Amino acid sequence: MESPLPPRLQDLLSQLSKVPALLEHELKYLLQAPPAAPVPIAAAPSPEVAQVKDKLAELWREIEQADAQLKQLTTKHDEKVQDLADLEDAIAKADTQHKSITAEAAAAAVLIQRLGEEQQGIDLHRTHAQELAAAVEGAKAELDVREQNLAARDTAVSQREQDITKRGEWLEATRYWLESLLPAWLQDEHIAPWRDAMLDDAQHPRIASNAAGLLFANLSLYTYAQKETDARVVADALRDVSRRLFAWLKERSISDYDASAIAQSWAEHINRECAGRCEVEVPVPGSPAQSQTMLYQPRPGVSAQSVLTVQTWCIRGSKREVIHRANVTV
Repeated sequence: MESPLPPRLQDLLSQLSKVPALLEHELKYLLQAPPAAPVPIAAAPSPEVAQVKDKLAELWREIEQADAQLKQLTTKHDEKVQDLADLEDAIAKADTQHKSITAEAAAAAVLIQRLGEEQQGIDLHRTHAQELAAAVEGAKAELDVREQNLAARDTAVSQREQDITKRGEWLEATRYWLESLLPAWLQDEHIAPWRDAMLDDAQHPRIASNAAGLLFANLSLYTYAQKETDARVVADALRDVSRRLFAWLKERSISDYDASAIAQSWAEHINRECAGRCEVEVPVPGSPAQSQTMLYQPRPGVSAQSVLTVQTWCIRGSKREVIHRANVTV
Protein backbone atom coordinates (compact mmCIF):
# COMPACT_ATOMS: atom_id res chain seq x y z
CA MET A 1 0.00 0.00 0.00
CA GLU A 2 1.48 3.45 -0.95
CA SER A 3 2.39 5.66 2.07
CA PRO A 4 0.37 8.89 2.43
CA LEU A 5 3.58 10.85 3.60
CA PRO A 6 5.45 13.02 1.12
CA PRO A 7 8.92 11.83 0.00
CA ARG A 8 10.80 14.44 2.06
CA LEU A 9 9.09 13.40 5.29
CA GLN A 10 9.73 9.76 4.52
CA ASP A 11 13.44 10.57 4.04
CA LEU A 12 13.60 12.37 7.41
CA LEU A 13 11.96 9.47 9.18
CA SER A 14 14.45 7.15 7.52
CA GLN A 15 17.39 9.26 8.72
CA LEU A 16 15.85 9.53 12.20
CA SER A 17 15.68 5.79 12.43
CA LYS A 18 19.44 5.69 11.84
CA VAL A 19 20.24 8.05 14.82
CA PRO A 20 20.16 5.33 17.53
CA ALA A 21 22.60 3.27 15.52
CA LEU A 22 24.98 6.26 15.17
CA LEU A 23 24.79 6.99 18.89
CA GLU A 24 25.52 3.38 19.70
CA HIS A 25 28.52 3.47 17.33
CA GLU A 26 29.88 6.61 18.98
CA LEU A 27 29.50 5.13 22.45
CA LYS A 28 31.30 1.98 21.46
CA TYR A 29 34.08 4.06 19.98
CA LEU A 30 34.43 6.15 23.10
CA LEU A 31 34.46 3.09 25.32
CA GLN A 32 37.12 1.38 23.27
CA ALA A 33 39.43 4.49 23.11
CA PRO A 34 42.26 4.62 25.72
CA PRO A 35 41.67 6.86 28.67
CA ALA A 36 42.87 10.32 28.03
CA ALA A 37 43.92 12.94 30.43
CA PRO A 38 41.16 14.54 32.31
CA VAL A 39 39.48 17.23 30.38
CA PRO A 40 38.69 20.36 32.15
CA ILE A 41 35.01 21.10 32.55
CA ALA A 42 35.22 24.23 30.59
CA ALA A 43 36.95 22.49 27.71
CA ALA A 44 35.33 22.59 24.29
CA PRO A 45 33.45 19.47 23.06
CA SER A 46 34.94 17.17 20.48
CA PRO A 47 34.14 17.90 16.83
CA GLU A 48 32.26 14.58 16.40
CA VAL A 49 29.86 15.34 19.27
CA ALA A 50 29.25 18.82 18.05
CA GLN A 51 28.60 17.51 14.60
CA VAL A 52 26.08 14.96 15.95
CA LYS A 53 24.38 17.63 18.03
CA ASP A 54 24.06 19.89 15.03
CA LYS A 55 22.72 17.05 12.97
CA LEU A 56 20.26 16.14 15.70
CA ALA A 57 19.09 19.70 16.03
CA GLU A 58 18.63 19.92 12.28
CA LEU A 59 16.77 16.60 12.27
CA TRP A 60 14.59 17.79 15.13
CA ARG A 61 13.64 20.92 13.21
CA GLU A 62 12.88 18.86 10.15
CA ILE A 63 10.84 16.42 12.28
CA GLU A 64 8.81 19.32 13.70
CA GLN A 65 8.23 20.58 10.19
CA ALA A 66 7.38 17.07 9.05
CA ASP A 67 5.05 16.65 12.02
CA ALA A 68 3.29 19.91 11.14
CA GLN A 69 3.02 18.72 7.54
CA LEU A 70 1.80 15.32 8.76
CA LYS A 71 -0.91 16.98 10.84
CA GLN A 72 -1.96 19.01 7.83
CA LEU A 73 -1.91 15.90 5.66
CA THR A 74 -3.83 13.94 8.31
CA THR A 75 -6.43 16.69 8.47
CA LYS A 76 -6.72 16.63 4.69
CA HIS A 77 -6.82 12.83 4.76
CA ASP A 78 -9.60 12.90 7.35
CA GLU A 79 -11.47 15.43 5.26
CA LYS A 80 -11.05 13.26 2.18
CA VAL A 81 -12.15 10.19 4.16
CA GLN A 82 -15.21 12.12 5.33
CA ASP A 83 -15.80 13.24 1.75
CA LEU A 84 -15.41 9.63 0.64
CA ALA A 85 -17.90 8.48 3.32
CA ASP A 86 -20.30 11.21 2.26
CA LEU A 87 -19.77 10.16 -1.34
CA GLU A 88 -20.43 6.49 -0.44
CA ASP A 89 -23.59 7.53 1.43
CA ALA A 90 -24.65 9.54 -1.58
CA ILE A 91 -23.86 6.54 -3.82
CA ALA A 92 -25.83 4.25 -1.48
CA LYS A 93 -28.77 6.66 -1.53
CA ALA A 94 -28.49 6.95 -5.31
CA ASP A 95 -28.32 3.12 -5.57
CA THR A 96 -31.41 2.80 -3.34
CA GLN A 97 -33.21 5.36 -5.47
CA HIS A 98 -32.02 3.55 -8.60
CA LYS A 99 -33.33 0.22 -7.29
CA SER A 100 -36.63 1.86 -6.33
CA ILE A 101 -36.89 3.49 -9.75
CA THR A 102 -35.92 0.19 -11.40
CA ALA A 103 -38.58 -1.68 -9.39
CA GLU A 104 -41.15 0.97 -10.27
CA ALA A 105 -40.09 0.75 -13.91
CA ALA A 106 -40.39 -3.06 -13.84
CA ALA A 107 -43.83 -2.79 -12.20
CA ALA A 108 -44.79 -0.20 -14.79
CA ALA A 109 -43.53 -2.52 -17.56
CA VAL A 110 -45.58 -5.40 -16.11
CA LEU A 111 -48.59 -3.12 -15.87
CA ILE A 112 -48.07 -1.95 -19.45
CA GLN A 113 -47.72 -5.55 -20.62
CA ARG A 114 -50.87 -6.56 -18.73
CA LEU A 115 -52.74 -3.58 -20.15
CA GLY A 116 -51.49 -4.59 -23.60
CA GLU A 117 -52.68 -8.17 -23.06
CA GLU A 118 -56.04 -6.88 -21.78
CA GLN A 119 -56.28 -4.66 -24.84
CA GLN A 120 -55.50 -7.66 -27.05
CA GLY A 121 -58.19 -9.61 -25.18
CA ILE A 122 -60.63 -6.75 -25.68
CA ASP A 123 -59.76 -6.64 -29.38
CA LEU A 124 -60.14 -10.42 -29.59
CA HIS A 125 -63.52 -10.28 -27.81
CA ARG A 126 -64.59 -7.48 -30.10
CA THR A 127 -63.57 -9.51 -33.14
CA HIS A 128 -65.29 -12.59 -31.69
CA ALA A 129 -68.41 -10.58 -30.99
CA GLN A 130 -68.40 -9.33 -34.57
CA GLU A 131 -67.95 -12.89 -35.81
CA LEU A 132 -70.79 -14.05 -33.56
CA ALA A 133 -73.00 -11.27 -34.84
CA ALA A 134 -72.22 -12.31 -38.40
CA ALA A 135 -72.81 -15.95 -37.47
CA VAL A 136 -76.13 -15.02 -35.86
CA GLU A 137 -77.18 -13.24 -39.00
CA GLY A 138 -76.13 -16.25 -41.07
CA ALA A 139 -77.89 -18.63 -38.66
CA LYS A 140 -81.01 -16.50 -38.82
CA ALA A 141 -80.99 -16.66 -42.59
CA GLU A 142 -80.32 -20.41 -42.43
CA LEU A 143 -83.12 -20.79 -39.88
CA ASP A 144 -85.52 -19.06 -42.24
CA VAL A 145 -84.49 -21.48 -45.00
CA ARG A 146 -84.89 -24.43 -42.62
CA GLU A 147 -88.31 -23.23 -41.57
CA GLN A 148 -89.30 -23.18 -45.19
CA ASN A 149 -87.78 -26.64 -45.68
CA LEU A 150 -89.53 -27.91 -42.54
CA ALA A 151 -92.83 -26.59 -43.78
CA ALA A 152 -92.28 -28.41 -47.07
CA ARG A 153 -91.10 -31.49 -45.16
CA ASP A 154 -94.17 -31.41 -42.91
CA THR A 155 -96.29 -31.43 -46.01
CA ALA A 156 -94.25 -34.33 -47.40
CA VAL A 157 -94.40 -36.19 -44.06
CA SER A 158 -98.14 -35.69 -43.88
CA GLN A 159 -98.45 -37.12 -47.36
CA ARG A 160 -96.08 -39.93 -46.38
CA GLU A 161 -98.15 -40.72 -43.30
CA GLN A 162 -101.21 -40.96 -45.44
CA ASP A 163 -99.35 -43.29 -47.82
CA ILE A 164 -98.10 -45.37 -44.90
CA THR A 165 -101.57 -45.58 -43.45
CA LYS A 166 -102.91 -46.79 -46.77
CA ARG A 167 -100.01 -49.22 -47.13
CA GLY A 168 -100.51 -50.43 -43.55
CA GLU A 169 -104.16 -51.06 -44.27
CA TRP A 170 -103.17 -52.90 -47.44
CA LEU A 171 -100.53 -54.94 -45.59
CA GLU A 172 -103.00 -55.73 -42.83
CA ALA A 173 -105.47 -56.95 -45.41
CA THR A 174 -102.70 -58.87 -47.15
CA ARG A 175 -101.52 -60.43 -43.87
CA TYR A 176 -105.10 -61.39 -43.04
CA TRP A 177 -105.38 -63.02 -46.46
CA LEU A 178 -102.01 -64.78 -45.99
CA GLU A 179 -103.04 -66.07 -42.57
CA SER A 180 -106.20 -67.46 -44.12
CA LEU A 181 -103.97 -69.65 -46.31
CA LEU A 182 -102.37 -71.27 -43.28
CA PRO A 183 -103.71 -74.15 -41.18
CA ALA A 184 -106.04 -73.09 -38.37
CA TRP A 185 -104.03 -74.93 -35.73
CA LEU A 186 -101.20 -72.38 -36.16
CA GLN A 187 -103.40 -70.07 -34.04
CA ASP A 188 -102.64 -72.20 -30.99
CA GLU A 189 -100.99 -70.11 -28.24
CA HIS A 190 -97.94 -72.41 -28.16
CA ILE A 191 -97.41 -72.26 -31.93
CA ALA A 192 -98.62 -68.71 -32.68
CA PRO A 193 -95.24 -67.09 -31.81
CA TRP A 194 -93.53 -69.32 -34.39
CA ARG A 195 -96.22 -68.48 -36.93
CA ASP A 196 -95.66 -64.74 -36.38
CA ALA A 197 -91.89 -65.19 -36.62
CA MET A 198 -92.30 -67.12 -39.86
CA LEU A 199 -94.53 -64.42 -41.35
CA ASP A 200 -92.07 -61.68 -40.31
CA ASP A 201 -89.14 -63.60 -41.82
CA ALA A 202 -91.16 -64.24 -44.97
CA GLN A 203 -91.92 -60.52 -45.35
CA HIS A 204 -88.35 -59.51 -44.49
CA PRO A 205 -86.17 -62.41 -45.64
CA ARG A 206 -82.61 -62.62 -44.43
CA ILE A 207 -79.73 -62.23 -46.86
CA ALA A 208 -79.64 -65.09 -49.39
CA SER A 209 -82.39 -66.96 -47.48
CA ASN A 210 -85.95 -67.89 -48.47
CA ALA A 211 -86.49 -70.57 -45.82
CA ALA A 212 -89.44 -68.80 -44.16
CA GLY A 213 -91.08 -68.00 -47.51
CA LEU A 214 -90.73 -71.61 -48.68
CA LEU A 215 -92.18 -72.85 -45.37
CA PHE A 216 -95.14 -70.48 -45.78
CA ALA A 217 -95.65 -71.65 -49.36
CA ASN A 218 -95.57 -75.35 -48.37
CA LEU A 219 -98.00 -74.74 -45.49
CA SER A 220 -100.35 -73.08 -48.00
CA LEU A 221 -100.03 -76.12 -50.29
CA TYR A 222 -100.78 -78.37 -47.32
CA THR A 223 -103.95 -76.32 -46.59
CA TYR A 224 -105.16 -76.79 -50.15
CA ALA A 225 -104.03 -80.47 -50.17
CA GLN A 226 -106.48 -81.12 -47.34
CA LYS A 227 -109.29 -80.62 -49.85
CA GLU A 228 -107.95 -83.47 -52.00
CA THR A 229 -109.38 -86.98 -51.58
CA ASP A 230 -106.03 -88.63 -52.31
CA ALA A 231 -104.16 -89.07 -49.00
CA ARG A 232 -100.91 -89.32 -50.94
CA VAL A 233 -101.19 -85.64 -51.89
CA VAL A 234 -101.48 -84.71 -48.20
CA ALA A 235 -98.47 -86.94 -47.30
CA ASP A 236 -96.33 -85.38 -50.02
CA ALA A 237 -97.29 -81.86 -48.84
CA LEU A 238 -96.44 -82.76 -45.23
CA ARG A 239 -93.04 -84.12 -46.30
CA ASP A 240 -92.23 -80.76 -47.95
CA VAL A 241 -93.52 -78.87 -44.89
CA SER A 242 -91.12 -80.81 -42.64
CA ARG A 243 -88.17 -80.19 -44.98
CA ARG A 244 -88.80 -76.42 -44.94
CA LEU A 245 -89.62 -76.35 -41.19
CA PHE A 246 -86.32 -77.95 -40.12
CA ALA A 247 -84.35 -75.76 -42.56
CA TRP A 248 -85.99 -72.61 -41.20
CA LEU A 249 -85.39 -73.61 -37.55
CA LYS A 250 -81.73 -74.33 -38.33
CA GLU A 251 -81.43 -70.89 -39.94
CA ARG A 252 -82.68 -69.33 -36.69
CA SER A 253 -79.90 -71.20 -34.80
CA ILE A 254 -82.35 -73.51 -32.96
CA SER A 255 -80.60 -76.58 -31.54
CA ASP A 256 -81.36 -80.00 -33.04
CA TYR A 257 -83.12 -81.18 -29.90
CA ASP A 258 -85.29 -78.03 -29.60
CA ALA A 259 -86.08 -78.17 -33.33
CA SER A 260 -87.33 -81.75 -32.87
CA ALA A 261 -89.50 -80.63 -29.91
CA ILE A 262 -91.02 -77.76 -31.93
CA ALA A 263 -91.69 -80.10 -34.87
CA GLN A 264 -93.36 -82.54 -32.44
CA SER A 265 -95.78 -79.81 -31.25
CA TRP A 266 -96.69 -79.14 -34.90
CA ALA A 267 -97.06 -82.88 -35.54
CA GLU A 268 -99.59 -83.26 -32.69
CA HIS A 269 -101.94 -80.73 -34.34
CA ILE A 270 -101.36 -82.24 -37.79
CA ASN A 271 -102.17 -85.75 -36.53
CA ARG A 272 -105.46 -84.54 -35.03
CA GLU A 273 -106.33 -82.71 -38.23
CA CYS A 274 -105.30 -85.62 -40.53
CA ALA A 275 -106.66 -88.44 -38.37
CA GLY A 276 -107.71 -91.43 -40.52
CA ARG A 277 -105.70 -90.23 -43.54
CA CYS A 278 -102.05 -89.98 -42.43
CA GLU A 279 -99.84 -89.57 -39.36
CA VAL A 280 -96.55 -87.79 -38.63
CA GLU A 281 -93.70 -89.20 -36.48
CA VAL A 282 -90.81 -86.93 -35.44
CA PRO A 283 -87.42 -88.53 -34.65
CA VAL A 284 -85.69 -87.32 -31.49
CA PRO A 285 -81.92 -86.67 -31.54
CA GLY A 286 -80.19 -89.29 -29.42
CA SER A 287 -82.79 -91.98 -30.05
CA PRO A 288 -81.80 -95.21 -31.90
CA ALA A 289 -81.89 -95.01 -35.68
CA GLN A 290 -84.45 -97.33 -37.33
CA SER A 291 -84.13 -98.18 -40.98
CA GLN A 292 -87.86 -99.00 -41.27
CA THR A 293 -88.86 -95.35 -40.60
CA MET A 294 -85.62 -93.44 -41.28
CA LEU A 295 -83.27 -92.79 -44.19
CA TYR A 296 -79.62 -92.36 -43.18
CA GLN A 297 -76.06 -93.26 -44.12
CA PRO A 298 -74.73 -95.73 -41.54
CA ARG A 299 -71.36 -94.97 -40.01
CA PRO A 300 -68.83 -97.75 -40.74
CA GLY A 301 -67.85 -99.89 -37.77
CA VAL A 302 -70.66 -98.61 -35.49
CA SER A 303 -73.25 -101.21 -34.54
CA ALA A 304 -75.69 -99.03 -32.59
CA GLN A 305 -76.57 -95.94 -34.68
CA SER A 306 -78.10 -92.91 -32.89
CA VAL A 307 -79.89 -89.98 -34.47
CA LEU A 308 -77.84 -86.75 -34.52
CA THR A 309 -79.92 -84.35 -36.63
CA VAL A 310 -83.30 -84.47 -38.40
CA GLN A 311 -84.06 -83.07 -41.87
CA THR A 312 -87.64 -84.41 -42.36
CA TRP A 313 -90.14 -86.37 -40.31
CA CYS A 314 -91.66 -89.77 -41.01
CA ILE A 315 -95.16 -89.95 -42.56
CA ARG A 316 -97.44 -93.02 -42.22
CA GLY A 317 -100.64 -93.78 -44.10
CA SER A 318 -104.10 -94.62 -42.78
CA LYS A 319 -102.96 -98.21 -42.07
CA ARG A 320 -99.73 -96.97 -40.42
CA GLU A 321 -97.72 -97.99 -43.44
CA VAL A 322 -94.65 -95.85 -44.01
CA ILE A 323 -95.19 -93.50 -46.95
CA HIS A 324 -92.12 -91.26 -46.45
CA ARG A 325 -89.24 -92.22 -44.18
CA ALA A 326 -87.57 -89.48 -42.11
CA ASN A 327 -84.25 -88.10 -43.37
CA VAL A 328 -81.73 -88.12 -40.50
CA THR A 329 -77.99 -88.18 -39.91
CA VAL A 330 -76.34 -90.56 -37.48
